[in-house]
This record gives sequence, structure tokens and C-alpha cells, in this order.
Amino acid sequence: MTPPPFYPHPEQELLLAAALLPGTEAIAAWAEWHARVNFERKQWDVGSFRLLPLVYRTLQQNGTDDPVMDRLKGIYRRAWTEGQLQQQVGAGVVAALQDAGIPALLLQSPPTAVEEHPLPSADTDLLVRPEQIPTAIALLTRRGWQPVGRAPEQLTPAARQIRPSQPFANAQGRTVTLHWRALGDWQGNGGDETFWTETRSLSVSDRTVQVLQPAHQIARLATLACAWAPLPRYDRLAEMVLLLRRAEDGKDGVDWERLVQVSQQHRVALPVRASLAYLNRLFVGTAPDASMERLGQISVSGVEERLFRALARPPHLPGQFGHAWQFYQRYHAQAAAGVLGEKPGGFIGYTQLHAGTPALSGFLRWSVRKLLRTS
Repeated sequence: MTPPPFYPHPEQELLLAAALLPGTEAIAAWAEWHARVNFERKQWDVGSFRLLPLVYRTLQQNGTDDPVMDRLKGIYRRAWTEGQLQQQVGAGVVAALQDAGIPALLLQSPPTAVEEHPLPSADTDLLVRPEQIPTAIALLTRRGWQPVGRAPEQLTPAARQIRPSQPFANAQGRTVTLHWRALGDWQGNGGDETFWTETRSLSVSDRTVQVLQPAHQIARLATLACAWAPLPRYDRLAEMVLLLRRAEDGKDGVDWERLVQVSQQHRVALPVRASLAYLNRLFVGTAPDASMERLGQISVSGVEERLFRALARPPHLPGQFGHAWQFYQRYHAQAAAGVLGEKPGGFIGYTQLHAGTPALSGFLRWSVRKLLRTS
């Protein structure tokens, strides 16, 4: 399968290689990257920058004496510290939800789970059952967390229908994202019950939390890696590789048969196969041939192909309204695939919900601001 256009461009691919290839191969990839890019003047995309701690650790283990190693070391230390602080914040939110009787499922392993190849995370992604989202939102806002980019009252049931998650930020700038669909925009048949019933327990800051099992984490990361976003996150591909390598070490085995089953059940065979095929090209042997063959044998409908294209492709129109139109087209593909319920009334109705401006006057003010920002 040819990698879709949203996958890493050559420079980003070299960073992935420098972070994850062994020995001299990693050093050669870094040298080639460094020959192409001015480290000091680089305009970093978020995915590439978040790979740098892992690049540093790999180069350090191979005895590289590159002049920028001190800079990389500083980035690594800061990222590791930020990850530990975020873990404490996330544990506090999980504890508050648990104490209120709201189960929360951690969608990614915390940084301490990947000490051998650290990819420090500044994210806390929590899955809450849809019927408990209003209670969870109220609890967070009482504790000083505010929805990013909107007011709490804008998170209506209709708005939540077209959005799979909502980030919240506190006064210190820490973020926590509440999810009500584990696979986000890709959510297929069966809802999230599979993810809730097949979890594993993990101790985080003296709390026992439930985390997605590895096969489900791989499926989720694959969908994230394949979905176009204004700020692409190529580090999701690195997370997939680290999870799979832990399985090789016998620490958290990936049940490949379960991955095939959940890909078919939730109709995400296309993104899972595309991500693993790409990683197999860059890192030979990432996924077993037999499992790739099984994924390739899953029957994919025309509706699923349409959803894959809609979620994967970048906007064809520039600016904020180009992005809005793109997401509207994605919504239509999701509705056809049974991911969502009723469609809102046309592009304006959809954009009102997406922007959190249910009143037409509010939508017009939002539109003017967007036009002025892009003019």
C-alpha cells in the first residue's frame, strides 16, 4: 500500500529513523537530517519536536558526539519533567472522576511505562462513557478546568455528536482531553464496550487506573496517525513502534489476533493496515507478515473507503473556511458510515455546532473573526 500524502515527508521520516533505528543506522539518519536542516533555525512542527527526546536517547546510547547533543539533552530533560508533571495532573483528574463515581479509561500509557525508550507525553487522554460526559464536564469546570476554545454550555449533546473529544486547560496551562469515542472520528460498529471490558490495570501516582490493552492502543494510534490534522502528530507512529517493541521484549504482549478482530469489528482495517504497512517499510519486521495478510483479507466496503479518504486527505481550500469545509465533508462520510446520528442542517448548521455558536448571530461574529484572521 502506498503511504498516503499525510505521512511524514523525507525530513520527518529521517527523524523517525534517527529515533528508532538501531546503532549506526540511527546515526546515519541523524547525520543526513542534520545536513539538510539548520537545527537552530528549524521551524518545528509539533510531531517532529516531540520526537527529539527519543532522538537524544537513541544518539546518546550510540555515543554520538554531535555538537547539538547538549541542546537535545536540554530538550529531553525538559520534556521528561513536563511529562512527569502532566502525569501527576492527569492522575489527579482520574482520582477526582473515580471519587465521583465516574469510571475513566486512560487511552495511552504514561511516560513511566516506556522508560527504555522515553517518549515523554504532555497529554492526558481519558475516555468517559457518553452518558457521564455532562457530569464529568461539570466536575472539571468546578475544579478550575475550562474547555479550550469554548464555554462549557457550548458542549451541548448536538455539539458532542460531531466532536469525539474536548480538551480542557487549567490556570497553569496543563491540558486534559475528555473523549467519548475511543476511536474518535473513525468510530465504527459496536461503540466502546470492547475497550471498557478488555482493559489492563496500571498504578499511577498511587492510584489504580484502567488503560487500553496494547492491541487496542495500536488500533487507536493507527487511526490517529492516518487522520489529517492541522498540526500533524508523527510521533504517534513512534508510539506504535515502542509499543510493539515492548511486546517483543515480553513486557506487554500485543495480541495480533485481537488487533485483527477489533480492526474488523470497528471498521478501521484501512488505517491500521496503512500505518503498519508504512512502519514495515521504514522498520522492517514491525508487524508479522501473517497479521498483515489477515488485515488485508478483511472486506472493506465502499463507505469505509470513502471515510478513509475523507479523514486522511488535507483541505483543498485554504484558510479557516477551507478547514471547516473539509471537516464538513468528513462529517458526511462519517454519517454515511454510521459513525454519527442525524446530520445538522447543511454547512452552516454543521459549522455552528463545530464552532460552538448555536445562535446565527454568534456564528456570523465567529465567521468575521476567522475572515479577518486569514485576510
